[in-house]
Amino acid sequence: MDLLPSVQKVEKHKGSFRFAGKSYACETSPHCIAVYNRESDLLGIRKDYRGRPEGYTLDITPKHINICAGDYAGLYYGIQTLNQLKEDFDRIPCMKITDYPEIQMRGIHLDLKGNLPQFERMKRIIENLGAFKFNTILLEYEDKFPFKSHPEIVSPLTLTPAEIEELVNIAEYNAVSIIPLVQCAGHVEYILKQGKYAGLMEDKRFLNEFCLTDKRVSALYRELALEVMSAHKTSKYFHIGGDEAWNRGSCPRCKKAVASKGKQRFYIDYIAGICDFVKDNGMTPIVWDDCFRKAAPAELKKISGKAVLMYWKYGTTTSGKEEAQYPDLKLYKKAGIRLAGASATAGADGFTASTARNMARMENNLSWAMTAKKHGMEGVVGTAWTRYCGIWPPASALEVSWMPVAGLAEFLWKVPKRADLSDFNRRFVKRFYGIEAEDISRAHYLVERDNQKAFEAREIFKKFKGKVTKNADIVELMEVSCEITEQKEYLKWVLELTMDCDWYRNKYYVLWKQEKKDKIAECLKALKSINGVMKRTEEVYSKFLKAPEAREFALSRFALEKYKIEEYLKMFKKTKPA
Repeated sequence: MDLLPSVQKVEKHKGSFRFAGKSYACETSPHCIAVYNRESDLLGIRKDYRGRPEGYTLDITPKHINICAGDYAGLYYGIQTLNQLKEDFDRIPCMKITDYPEIQMRGIHLDLKGNLPQFERMKRIIENLGAFKFNTILLEYEDKFPFKSHPEIVSPLTLTPAEIEELVNIAEYNAVSIIPLVQCAGHVEYILKQGKYAGLMEDKRFLNEFCLTDKRVSALYRELALEVMSAHKTSKYFHIGGDEAWNRGSCPRCKKAVASKGKQRFYIDYIAGICDFVKDNGMTPIVWDDCFRKAAPAELKKISGKAVLMYWKYGTTTSGKEEAQYPDLKLYKKAGIRLAGASATAGADGFTASTARNMARMENNLSWAMTAKKHGMEGVVGTAWTRYCGIWPPASALEVSWMPVAGLAEFLWKVPKRADLSDFNRRFVKRFYGIEAEDISRAHYLVERDNQKAFEAREIFKKFKGKVTKNADIVELMEVSCEITEQKEYLKWVLELTMDCDWYRNKYYVLWKQEKKDKIAECLKALKSINGVMKRTEEVYSKFLKAPEAREFALSRFALEKYKIEEYLKMFKKTKPA
Protein backbone atom coordinates (compact mmCIF):
# COMPACT_ATOMS: atom_id res chain seq x y z
CA MET A 1 0.00 0.00 0.00
CA ASP A 2 1.13 3.53 -0.76
CA LEU A 3 -0.18 5.29 2.34
CA LEU A 4 1.35 8.55 3.54
CA PRO A 5 2.24 8.63 6.37
CA SER A 6 2.99 4.91 6.63
CA VAL A 7 0.78 3.00 9.05
CA GLN A 8 2.07 0.99 11.99
CA LYS A 9 0.48 -2.42 11.38
CA VAL A 10 -1.60 -4.09 8.65
CA GLU A 11 -3.31 -7.49 8.90
CA LYS A 12 -4.62 -8.65 5.52
CA HIS A 13 -7.80 -10.74 5.21
CA LYS A 14 -9.73 -12.39 2.39
CA GLY A 15 -12.31 -10.52 0.36
CA SER A 16 -12.91 -6.86 -0.46
CA PHE A 17 -15.32 -4.03 0.27
CA ARG A 18 -17.02 -2.02 -2.47
CA PHE A 19 -18.35 1.48 -1.84
CA ALA A 20 -21.83 2.13 -3.20
CA GLY A 21 -24.17 5.07 -2.80
CA LYS A 22 -23.79 8.54 -1.35
CA SER A 23 -23.88 7.30 2.23
CA TYR A 24 -20.33 6.08 1.75
CA ALA A 25 -18.94 9.41 0.56
CA CYS A 26 -15.75 10.14 2.42
CA GLU A 27 -14.64 13.75 2.48
CA THR A 28 -11.86 15.47 4.41
CA SER A 29 -14.18 17.18 6.88
CA PRO A 30 -16.02 16.27 10.08
CA HIS A 31 -19.27 15.93 8.14
CA CYS A 32 -18.21 12.48 6.94
CA ILE A 33 -18.17 11.35 10.57
CA ALA A 34 -21.86 12.14 10.90
CA VAL A 35 -22.56 10.30 7.63
CA TYR A 36 -20.78 7.19 8.76
CA ASN A 37 -22.39 7.26 12.20
CA ARG A 38 -25.82 7.55 10.66
CA GLU A 39 -25.16 4.51 8.48
CA SER A 40 -23.70 2.58 11.45
CA ASP A 41 -20.63 1.72 9.43
CA LEU A 42 -18.31 3.69 11.67
CA LEU A 43 -18.00 2.77 15.31
CA GLY A 44 -16.50 6.16 16.03
CA ILE A 45 -15.12 7.37 19.34
CA ARG A 46 -15.31 4.74 22.06
CA LYS A 47 -14.46 5.10 25.73
CA ASP A 48 -13.31 1.48 25.85
CA TYR A 49 -10.74 1.99 23.08
CA ARG A 50 -7.46 0.51 24.32
CA GLY A 51 -5.09 2.05 21.79
CA ARG A 52 -2.73 5.00 22.12
CA PRO A 53 -3.79 8.68 22.01
CA GLU A 54 -4.66 9.77 18.44
CA GLY A 55 -4.58 6.11 17.40
CA TYR A 56 -7.26 4.15 15.61
CA THR A 57 -8.15 0.81 14.14
CA LEU A 58 -9.58 0.57 10.62
CA ASP A 59 -11.30 -2.77 10.09
CA ILE A 60 -12.45 -3.48 6.52
CA THR A 61 -14.68 -6.51 5.97
CA PRO A 62 -16.73 -7.47 2.88
CA LYS A 63 -19.85 -5.90 4.45
CA HIS A 64 -18.66 -3.11 6.73
CA ILE A 65 -15.92 -0.58 7.44
CA ASN A 66 -15.40 0.10 11.12
CA ILE A 67 -13.13 2.85 12.42
CA CYS A 68 -12.58 2.78 16.15
CA ALA A 69 -10.71 5.46 18.10
CA GLY A 70 -10.46 6.85 21.59
CA ASP A 71 -10.55 10.51 20.57
CA TYR A 72 -11.59 12.80 17.74
CA ALA A 73 -8.09 12.99 16.28
CA GLY A 74 -7.82 9.21 16.03
CA LEU A 75 -11.18 9.03 14.28
CA TYR A 76 -10.14 11.78 11.87
CA TYR A 77 -6.85 10.04 11.06
CA GLY A 78 -8.64 6.78 10.41
CA ILE A 79 -10.78 8.58 7.86
CA GLN A 80 -7.67 10.06 6.19
CA THR A 81 -6.27 6.56 5.77
CA LEU A 82 -9.60 5.39 4.36
CA ASN A 83 -9.61 8.34 1.94
CA GLN A 84 -6.26 7.24 0.55
CA LEU A 85 -7.41 3.64 0.20
CA LYS A 86 -10.45 4.85 -1.71
CA GLU A 87 -8.17 6.66 -4.15
CA ASP A 88 -6.26 3.45 -4.85
CA PHE A 89 -8.99 0.79 -5.01
CA ASP A 90 -12.46 0.39 -6.50
CA ARG A 91 -12.78 -2.58 -4.19
CA ILE A 92 -10.74 -2.13 -1.03
CA PRO A 93 -9.02 -5.35 0.09
CA CYS A 94 -10.18 -6.56 3.48
CA MET A 95 -7.70 -5.76 6.22
CA LYS A 96 -7.31 -4.46 9.74
CA ILE A 97 -5.03 -1.45 10.25
CA THR A 98 -3.81 -0.59 13.72
CA ASP A 99 -2.21 2.82 13.67
CA TYR A 100 -0.96 5.60 15.95
CA PRO A 101 1.66 8.38 15.96
CA GLU A 102 5.02 7.84 17.60
CA ILE A 103 5.69 11.54 18.24
CA GLN A 104 3.14 13.55 20.23
CA MET A 105 3.52 17.08 18.78
CA ARG A 106 3.79 17.05 14.99
CA GLY A 107 3.79 20.57 13.66
CA ILE A 108 4.46 23.06 10.90
CA HIS A 109 5.29 26.74 11.38
CA LEU A 110 3.01 29.17 9.52
CA ASP A 111 4.91 32.46 9.44
CA LEU A 112 2.80 35.42 8.33
CA LYS A 113 5.65 37.98 8.30
CA GLY A 114 6.03 37.53 4.56
CA ASN A 115 4.40 35.74 1.63
CA LEU A 116 0.99 36.10 3.26
CA PRO A 117 -1.26 33.48 1.63
CA GLN A 118 -4.66 34.35 0.30
CA PHE A 119 -7.21 33.32 2.91
CA GLU A 120 -8.55 30.42 0.85
CA ARG A 121 -4.97 29.14 0.38
CA MET A 122 -4.42 29.36 4.12
CA LYS A 123 -7.46 27.16 4.70
CA ARG A 124 -6.23 24.69 2.10
CA ILE A 125 -2.80 24.55 3.77
CA ILE A 126 -4.45 23.62 7.08
CA GLU A 127 -6.56 20.94 5.39
CA ASN A 128 -3.49 19.47 3.68
CA LEU A 129 -1.60 19.41 6.97
CA GLY A 130 -4.50 17.59 8.63
CA ALA A 131 -4.61 15.06 5.80
CA PHE A 132 -0.89 14.40 6.37
CA LYS A 133 -1.75 13.84 10.09
CA PHE A 134 0.00 16.88 11.50
CA ASN A 135 -1.68 17.95 14.73
CA THR A 136 -0.01 21.33 15.33
CA ILE A 137 0.44 24.68 13.58
CA LEU A 138 2.82 27.22 15.10
CA LEU A 139 1.13 30.43 13.93
CA GLU A 140 3.30 33.55 13.93
CA TYR A 141 1.06 36.51 13.21
CA GLU A 142 3.46 39.42 13.71
CA ASP A 143 1.60 42.46 12.24
CA LYS A 144 -1.15 40.36 10.60
CA PHE A 145 -3.20 40.18 13.81
CA PRO A 146 -5.88 42.90 14.20
CA PHE A 147 -4.63 44.33 17.51
CA LYS A 148 -7.18 46.70 19.00
CA SER A 149 -4.93 47.94 21.79
CA HIS A 150 -2.15 49.01 19.39
CA PRO A 151 -3.64 49.57 15.91
CA GLU A 152 -0.52 51.46 14.75
CA ILE A 153 1.42 48.19 14.35
CA VAL A 154 -1.27 46.42 12.31
CA SER A 155 -0.58 45.73 8.63
CA PRO A 156 -3.15 46.73 5.99
CA LEU A 157 -3.11 43.03 5.03
CA THR A 158 -4.11 41.86 8.49
CA LEU A 159 -6.52 39.01 9.06
CA THR A 160 -9.94 39.98 10.33
CA PRO A 161 -11.33 38.62 13.62
CA ALA A 162 -13.85 36.60 11.59
CA GLU A 163 -11.07 35.08 9.47
CA ILE A 164 -9.07 34.14 12.56
CA GLU A 165 -12.13 32.50 14.08
CA GLU A 166 -12.68 30.57 10.86
CA LEU A 167 -9.03 29.41 10.81
CA VAL A 168 -9.35 28.18 14.39
CA ASN A 169 -12.51 26.26 13.51
CA ILE A 170 -10.99 24.75 10.35
CA ALA A 171 -7.95 23.69 12.33
CA GLU A 172 -10.10 21.99 14.95
CA TYR A 173 -12.12 20.22 12.25
CA ASN A 174 -8.87 18.88 10.82
CA ALA A 175 -7.57 17.76 14.22
CA VAL A 176 -4.97 20.53 14.27
CA SER A 177 -4.15 22.63 17.34
CA ILE A 178 -2.87 26.15 16.80
CA ILE A 179 0.00 27.46 18.92
CA PRO A 180 0.02 31.26 18.57
CA LEU A 181 3.39 33.04 18.71
CA VAL A 182 4.08 36.59 19.86
CA GLN A 183 7.73 37.63 20.15
CA CYS A 184 8.72 38.99 23.57
CA ALA A 185 12.31 40.19 23.03
CA GLY A 186 13.82 40.13 19.52
CA HIS A 187 12.32 40.16 16.02
CA VAL A 188 9.97 43.01 16.93
CA GLU A 189 10.78 45.24 13.95
CA TYR A 190 7.09 45.44 13.10
CA ILE A 191 6.59 47.34 16.38
CA LEU A 192 9.79 49.35 16.75
CA LYS A 193 9.71 50.71 13.17
CA GLN A 194 6.66 52.74 14.21
CA GLY A 195 7.80 56.09 15.63
CA LYS A 196 5.53 55.83 18.66
CA TYR A 197 7.46 52.80 19.93
CA ALA A 198 11.02 53.85 19.01
CA GLY A 199 11.78 54.60 22.66
CA LEU A 200 11.42 50.90 23.52
CA MET A 201 14.57 49.86 21.59
CA GLU A 202 17.42 48.14 23.38
CA ASP A 203 19.94 49.70 20.99
CA LYS A 204 19.02 52.78 18.95
CA ARG A 205 21.01 51.41 16.01
CA PHE A 206 18.78 48.37 15.63
CA LEU A 207 15.04 47.88 15.18
CA ASN A 208 14.97 44.25 16.24
CA GLU A 209 14.96 44.21 20.06
CA PHE A 210 13.03 45.51 23.04
CA CYS A 211 14.75 47.02 26.07
CA LEU A 212 14.01 44.29 28.60
CA THR A 213 14.19 46.56 31.66
CA ASP A 214 11.69 49.08 30.30
CA LYS A 215 8.40 48.59 32.14
CA ARG A 216 6.53 49.89 29.10
CA VAL A 217 7.77 46.85 27.15
CA SER A 218 6.34 44.49 29.74
CA ALA A 219 2.97 46.25 29.62
CA LEU A 220 2.94 46.34 25.81
CA TYR A 221 3.79 42.66 25.49
CA ARG A 222 1.08 41.60 27.90
CA GLU A 223 -1.52 43.65 26.07
CA LEU A 224 -0.59 42.14 22.70
CA ALA A 225 -0.33 38.59 24.07
CA LEU A 226 -3.70 38.78 25.83
CA GLU A 227 -5.42 39.80 22.60
CA VAL A 228 -3.91 36.85 20.74
CA MET A 229 -4.71 34.48 23.62
CA SER A 230 -8.34 35.58 23.57
CA ALA A 231 -8.55 34.52 19.91
CA HIS A 232 -7.10 31.09 20.77
CA LYS A 233 -8.89 30.14 23.97
CA THR A 234 -8.66 26.40 23.27
CA SER A 235 -4.89 26.44 22.66
CA LYS A 236 -2.81 24.48 25.14
CA TYR A 237 0.48 26.24 24.32
CA PHE A 238 1.57 29.84 23.72
CA HIS A 239 4.93 30.55 22.06
CA ILE A 240 6.73 33.64 23.38
CA GLY A 241 9.55 33.66 20.79
CA GLY A 242 12.70 34.80 22.58
CA ASP A 243 15.23 33.95 19.86
CA GLU A 244 18.12 35.99 18.47
CA ALA A 245 18.01 38.77 21.07
CA TRP A 246 21.65 39.44 20.20
CA ASN A 247 21.98 42.90 21.75
CA ARG A 248 20.29 42.20 25.08
CA GLY A 249 21.97 43.99 27.97
CA SER A 250 23.46 46.81 25.89
CA CYS A 251 21.46 49.88 26.92
CA PRO A 252 22.73 51.74 30.06
CA ARG A 253 19.92 50.46 32.31
CA CYS A 254 20.25 46.87 31.09
CA LYS A 255 24.05 47.01 31.44
CA LYS A 256 23.62 47.67 35.16
CA ALA A 257 21.30 44.65 35.48
CA VAL A 258 23.77 42.49 33.57
CA ALA A 259 26.63 43.68 35.76
CA SER A 260 24.64 42.65 38.81
CA LYS A 261 23.23 39.32 37.61
CA GLY A 262 25.29 38.23 34.62
CA LYS A 263 24.04 38.17 31.02
CA GLN A 264 22.47 34.71 31.16
CA ARG A 265 20.67 35.20 34.48
CA PHE A 266 19.45 38.62 33.34
CA TYR A 267 17.74 37.11 30.30
CA ILE A 268 16.46 34.01 32.10
CA ASP A 269 14.82 36.20 34.75
CA TYR A 270 13.04 38.18 32.03
CA ILE A 271 11.84 35.04 30.24
CA ALA A 272 10.76 33.45 33.53
CA GLY A 273 8.52 36.45 34.20
CA ILE A 274 6.90 36.14 30.77
CA CYS A 275 6.43 32.40 31.34
CA ASP A 276 4.66 33.07 34.64
CA PHE A 277 2.33 35.49 32.88
CA VAL A 278 1.47 32.88 30.21
CA LYS A 279 0.91 30.16 32.80
CA ASP A 280 -1.32 32.48 34.83
CA ASN A 281 -3.50 32.74 31.71
CA GLY A 282 -3.92 28.97 31.47
CA MET A 283 -1.39 28.13 28.73
CA THR A 284 1.98 26.40 28.66
CA PRO A 285 4.72 28.72 27.36
CA ILE A 286 7.15 27.65 24.64
CA VAL A 287 10.39 29.56 24.02
CA TRP A 288 13.13 29.29 21.37
CA ASP A 289 16.35 27.92 22.83
CA ASP A 290 19.27 29.76 21.18
CA CYS A 291 19.70 32.49 23.80
CA PHE A 292 20.16 29.83 26.49
CA ARG A 293 22.92 27.80 24.88
CA LYS A 294 25.66 29.40 26.99
CA ALA A 295 23.75 29.24 30.27
CA ALA A 296 24.72 26.94 33.13
CA PRO A 297 22.39 24.07 34.13
CA ALA A 298 21.76 25.77 37.50
CA GLU A 299 20.63 28.96 35.72
CA LEU A 300 18.35 27.05 33.38
CA LYS A 301 16.55 25.35 36.26
CA LYS A 302 14.68 28.59 36.86
CA ILE A 303 12.64 27.95 33.69
CA SER A 304 12.78 24.15 33.71
CA GLY A 305 9.36 23.82 35.31
CA LYS A 306 7.83 26.81 33.56
CA ALA A 307 8.23 26.29 29.82
CA VAL A 308 8.94 23.99 26.91
CA LEU A 309 12.24 24.85 25.25
CA MET A 310 12.05 24.58 21.46
CA TYR A 311 15.53 23.60 20.32
CA TRP A 312 16.17 24.60 16.71
CA LYS A 313 18.91 23.18 14.53
CA TYR A 314 18.58 23.34 10.76
CA GLY A 315 21.63 21.52 9.45
CA THR A 316 23.01 18.00 9.58
CA THR A 317 26.57 16.94 10.30
CA THR A 318 28.60 14.63 8.11
CA SER A 319 29.62 12.59 11.15
CA GLY A 320 26.02 11.80 12.05
CA LYS A 321 26.97 11.86 15.72
CA GLU A 322 24.36 13.25 18.07
CA GLU A 323 26.78 15.38 20.09
CA ALA A 324 27.93 17.07 16.87
CA GLN A 325 24.43 17.58 15.50
CA TYR A 326 22.83 18.64 18.79
CA PRO A 327 25.65 19.99 21.00
CA ASP A 328 23.28 21.66 23.48
CA LEU A 329 21.06 18.64 24.10
CA LYS A 330 23.18 17.40 27.01
CA LEU A 331 22.96 20.81 28.72
CA TYR A 332 19.19 21.01 28.41
CA LYS A 333 18.63 17.46 29.62
CA LYS A 334 20.89 18.05 32.62
CA ALA A 335 18.79 21.09 33.52
CA GLY A 336 15.63 18.97 33.35
CA ILE A 337 13.88 21.17 30.78
CA ARG A 338 10.98 19.88 28.69
CA LEU A 339 12.13 19.89 25.08
CA ALA A 340 10.63 20.10 21.60
CA GLY A 341 12.65 20.12 18.40
CA ALA A 342 12.50 22.51 15.48
CA SER A 343 13.64 21.44 12.03
CA ALA A 344 13.59 23.55 8.86
CA THR A 345 11.07 22.57 6.21
CA ALA A 346 11.16 25.88 4.31
CA GLY A 347 12.78 29.30 4.32
CA ALA A 348 16.19 28.20 5.61
CA ASP A 349 18.15 28.38 2.35
CA GLY A 350 18.80 32.09 1.98
CA PHE A 351 16.61 35.16 2.38
CA THR A 352 16.28 35.65 -1.38
CA ALA A 353 16.00 31.96 -2.28
CA SER A 354 12.91 30.86 -4.17
CA THR A 355 13.18 27.11 -3.64
CA ALA A 356 14.31 24.80 -0.86
CA ARG A 357 17.33 22.51 -0.82
CA ASN A 358 15.04 19.55 -0.37
CA MET A 359 17.64 16.90 0.37
CA ALA A 360 19.07 19.01 3.21
CA ARG A 361 15.55 19.69 4.52
CA MET A 362 14.63 15.99 4.41
CA GLU A 363 17.81 14.94 6.22
CA ASN A 364 17.24 17.56 8.90
CA ASN A 365 13.61 16.44 9.39
CA LEU A 366 14.62 12.79 9.67
CA SER A 367 17.38 13.56 12.14
CA TRP A 368 14.99 15.47 14.37
CA ALA A 369 12.35 12.72 14.29
CA MET A 370 14.88 10.12 15.39
CA THR A 371 16.25 12.40 18.12
CA ALA A 372 12.80 13.34 19.42
CA LYS A 373 11.82 9.68 19.74
CA LYS A 374 15.09 8.67 21.38
CA HIS A 375 14.90 11.40 24.03
CA GLY A 376 11.16 11.47 24.61
CA MET A 377 10.69 15.05 23.45
CA GLU A 378 7.30 16.75 23.32
CA GLY A 379 7.51 16.74 19.54
CA VAL A 380 8.95 18.55 16.51
CA VAL A 381 7.80 21.60 14.57
CA GLY A 382 9.10 22.18 11.05
CA THR A 383 9.86 25.88 10.74
CA ALA A 384 9.00 27.75 7.53
CA TRP A 385 10.40 31.26 7.80
CA THR A 386 9.03 33.68 5.22
CA ARG A 387 11.23 36.59 6.33
CA TYR A 388 14.39 36.43 8.42
CA CYS A 389 13.25 39.66 10.06
CA GLY A 390 10.33 41.99 9.58
CA ILE A 391 12.15 44.50 7.38
CA TRP A 392 14.00 42.06 5.10
CA PRO A 393 12.83 40.73 1.72
CA PRO A 394 10.60 37.65 1.75
CA ALA A 395 12.22 34.20 1.70
CA SER A 396 10.81 31.23 -0.20
CA ALA A 397 7.10 30.47 0.13
CA LEU A 398 5.94 27.50 2.22
CA GLU A 399 4.17 25.91 -0.73
CA VAL A 400 7.35 25.22 -2.70
CA SER A 401 8.31 22.90 0.17
CA TRP A 402 5.48 20.37 0.24
CA MET A 403 7.96 17.52 -0.21
CA PRO A 404 9.90 18.20 3.03
CA VAL A 405 6.61 19.05 4.78
CA ALA A 406 5.20 15.64 3.82
CA GLY A 407 8.54 14.08 4.73
CA LEU A 408 8.31 15.47 8.25
CA ALA A 409 4.76 14.11 8.53
CA GLU A 410 6.03 10.67 7.49
CA PHE A 411 8.98 10.66 9.90
CA LEU A 412 7.06 11.91 12.95
CA TRP A 413 4.15 9.51 12.55
CA LYS A 414 6.29 6.41 12.12
CA VAL A 415 9.94 7.13 12.87
CA PRO A 416 12.10 5.15 10.40
CA LYS A 417 15.01 3.08 11.62
CA ARG A 418 17.21 4.09 8.69
CA ALA A 419 17.40 6.81 6.06
CA ASP A 420 15.85 5.46 2.86
CA LEU A 421 13.91 8.08 0.93
CA SER A 422 13.23 6.16 -2.29
CA ASP A 423 9.94 4.63 -1.12
CA PHE A 424 8.79 7.90 0.44
CA ASN A 425 9.57 9.81 -2.78
CA ARG A 426 7.32 7.50 -4.80
CA ARG A 427 4.47 7.66 -2.30
CA PHE A 428 4.72 11.45 -2.02
CA VAL A 429 4.35 11.98 -5.76
CA LYS A 430 1.42 9.57 -5.92
CA ARG A 431 -0.43 11.08 -2.95
CA PHE A 432 0.31 14.74 -3.59
CA TYR A 433 0.20 14.89 -7.39
CA GLY A 434 -2.05 11.90 -8.08
CA ILE A 435 0.40 10.36 -10.52
CA GLU A 436 3.22 7.85 -10.46
CA ALA A 437 6.25 9.58 -11.98
CA GLU A 438 9.76 9.20 -10.61
CA ASP A 439 10.89 12.26 -12.56
CA ILE A 440 8.75 14.57 -10.41
CA SER A 441 10.43 13.49 -7.19
CA ARG A 442 13.82 13.82 -8.92
CA ALA A 443 12.90 17.37 -9.96
CA HIS A 444 12.25 18.29 -6.33
CA TYR A 445 15.81 17.28 -5.46
CA LEU A 446 17.30 18.97 -8.53
CA VAL A 447 15.95 22.31 -7.36
CA GLU A 448 19.12 23.79 -5.95
CA ARG A 449 21.22 26.82 -6.80
CA ASP A 450 22.90 25.39 -9.89
CA ASN A 451 21.74 26.77 -13.23
CA GLN A 452 21.76 23.49 -15.11
CA LYS A 453 19.92 21.63 -12.36
CA ALA A 454 17.30 24.36 -12.09
CA PHE A 455 16.79 24.22 -15.86
CA GLU A 456 16.40 20.44 -15.80
CA ALA A 457 13.94 20.61 -12.89
CA ARG A 458 11.90 23.32 -14.65
CA GLU A 459 11.64 21.22 -17.79
CA ILE A 460 10.34 18.27 -15.75
CA PHE A 461 7.69 20.35 -13.98
CA LYS A 462 6.71 21.89 -17.31
CA LYS A 463 6.35 18.42 -18.83
CA PHE A 464 4.00 17.17 -16.11
CA LYS A 465 1.96 20.36 -15.59
CA GLY A 466 -0.97 19.03 -17.59
CA LYS A 467 -0.63 15.42 -16.47
CA VAL A 468 -0.97 15.56 -12.69
CA THR A 469 -4.45 15.02 -11.27
CA LYS A 470 -3.83 16.88 -8.00
CA ASN A 471 -2.15 20.15 -7.06
CA ALA A 472 -1.44 21.23 -10.64
CA ASP A 473 -1.08 24.78 -9.31
CA ILE A 474 1.87 23.65 -7.18
CA VAL A 475 3.55 22.24 -10.30
CA GLU A 476 3.19 25.67 -11.93
CA LEU A 477 4.58 27.31 -8.78
CA MET A 478 7.57 24.96 -8.80
CA GLU A 479 8.17 25.66 -12.48
CA VAL A 480 8.37 29.43 -12.08
CA SER A 481 10.42 29.08 -8.87
CA CYS A 482 12.96 27.02 -10.82
CA GLU A 483 12.98 29.72 -13.48
CA ILE A 484 13.85 32.31 -10.83
CA THR A 485 16.79 30.19 -9.66
CA GLU A 486 17.91 29.68 -13.25
CA GLN A 487 17.64 33.41 -13.96
CA LYS A 488 19.69 34.35 -10.89
CA GLU A 489 22.50 32.09 -12.05
CA TYR A 490 22.42 33.77 -15.48
CA LEU A 491 22.55 37.22 -13.84
CA LYS A 492 25.54 36.14 -11.79
CA TRP A 493 27.35 35.47 -15.07
CA VAL A 494 26.25 38.83 -16.53
CA LEU A 495 27.59 40.68 -13.47
CA GLU A 496 30.88 38.83 -13.68
CA LEU A 497 31.06 39.85 -17.34
CA THR A 498 30.42 43.50 -16.58
CA MET A 499 32.99 43.55 -13.78
CA ASP A 500 35.72 42.31 -16.14
CA CYS A 501 37.64 45.59 -16.42
CA ASP A 502 40.38 44.49 -18.83
CA TRP A 503 38.47 46.02 -21.70
CA TYR A 504 38.93 49.48 -20.16
CA ARG A 505 42.64 49.25 -20.93
CA ASN A 506 42.22 47.99 -24.47
CA LYS A 507 44.62 49.98 -26.68
CA TYR A 508 42.79 49.11 -29.84
CA TYR A 509 39.85 51.44 -30.26
CA VAL A 510 37.97 49.16 -32.65
CA LEU A 511 38.14 46.21 -30.25
CA TRP A 512 37.24 48.42 -27.29
CA LYS A 513 34.25 49.82 -29.11
CA GLN A 514 32.98 46.36 -30.04
CA GLU A 515 33.47 44.97 -26.54
CA LYS A 516 31.66 47.90 -25.01
CA LYS A 517 28.82 47.39 -27.48
CA ASP A 518 28.63 43.66 -26.63
CA LYS A 519 28.54 44.29 -22.88
CA ILE A 520 25.83 46.91 -23.20
CA ALA A 521 23.80 44.53 -25.39
CA GLU A 522 24.16 41.75 -22.80
CA CYS A 523 23.06 44.07 -19.98
CA LEU A 524 20.02 45.23 -21.94
CA LYS A 525 19.17 41.60 -22.70
CA ALA A 526 19.48 40.77 -18.98
CA LEU A 527 17.16 43.62 -17.97
CA LYS A 528 14.56 42.46 -20.48
CA SER A 529 14.88 38.91 -19.17
CA ILE A 530 14.50 40.11 -15.58
CA ASN A 531 11.31 41.96 -16.42
CA GLY A 532 9.87 38.88 -18.13
CA VAL A 533 10.62 36.54 -15.23
CA MET A 534 9.35 39.09 -12.71
CA LYS A 535 6.07 39.38 -14.59
CA ARG A 536 5.59 35.59 -14.75
CA THR A 537 6.55 35.26 -11.07
CA GLU A 538 3.99 37.83 -10.00
CA GLU A 539 1.27 36.22 -12.14
CA VAL A 540 1.84 32.75 -10.66
CA TYR A 541 2.48 33.80 -7.07
CA SER A 542 -0.64 35.99 -7.07
CA LYS A 543 -2.63 32.73 -7.25
CA PHE A 544 -1.18 31.84 -3.84
CA LEU A 545 -0.36 35.09 -2.06
CA LYS A 546 -2.20 38.33 -1.50
CA ALA A 547 -1.50 40.66 -4.42
CA PRO A 548 0.92 43.08 -2.68
CA GLU A 549 2.88 40.13 -1.29
CA ALA A 550 3.13 38.48 -4.73
CA ARG A 551 4.40 41.73 -6.23
CA GLU A 552 6.96 42.24 -3.47
CA PHE A 553 8.18 38.67 -3.85
CA ALA A 554 8.67 39.12 -7.60
CA LEU A 555 10.43 42.48 -7.26
CA SER A 556 12.71 41.34 -4.45
CA ARG A 557 14.09 38.33 -6.32
CA PHE A 558 16.12 40.50 -8.69
CA ALA A 559 16.25 43.94 -7.05
CA LEU A 560 19.99 43.90 -6.35
CA GLU A 561 20.99 42.44 -9.72
CA LYS A 562 18.77 44.88 -11.58
CA TYR A 563 20.23 47.84 -9.70
CA LYS A 564 23.82 46.74 -10.40
CA ILE A 565 23.20 46.18 -14.10
CA GLU A 566 21.52 49.58 -14.46
CA GLU A 567 24.48 51.23 -12.72
CA TYR A 568 26.94 49.44 -15.01
CA LEU A 569 25.02 50.68 -18.05
CA LYS A 570 25.36 54.25 -16.81
CA MET A 571 29.08 53.71 -16.32
CA PHE A 572 29.57 52.16 -19.76
CA LYS A 573 28.08 55.18 -21.49
CA LYS A 574 30.60 57.47 -19.78
CA THR A 575 33.66 55.24 -20.30
CA LYS A 576 36.30 56.05 -22.88
CA PRO A 577 39.25 53.87 -24.00
CA ALA A 578 42.53 54.09 -22.11
